[in-house]
Amino acid sequence: MEDDKQSPEGWRCRFDMGYRDLRLIRDCVDFFYQKWPGYPARPLGEQEQLKHIRSLLDQAKLDYIYKFK
Repeated sequence: MEDDKQSPEGWRCRFDMGYRDLRLIRDCVDFFYQKWPGYPARPLGEQEQLKHIRSLLDQAKLDYIYKFK
C-alpha cells in the first residue's frame, strides 16, 4: 500500500469486460438518463454525469466497431 494521501475525487477504477457487457451497461445508463426523475428526487448534477458516462461508453463501443466490424 502506498503512503501517498489520495483524495476521494482522485480515486479511479477500471473494468475489463466484453462488448456485450459494454452494450448492456451503456443501454442501462441511457435508460436511466432518459427516465431521470429530476431534482430534487435525484442530485442536481447527476443528469450531466450520466451524459458524460454515456459518452465514455459510446467511445468504447466505437473503438470496438472500428477495430472489429
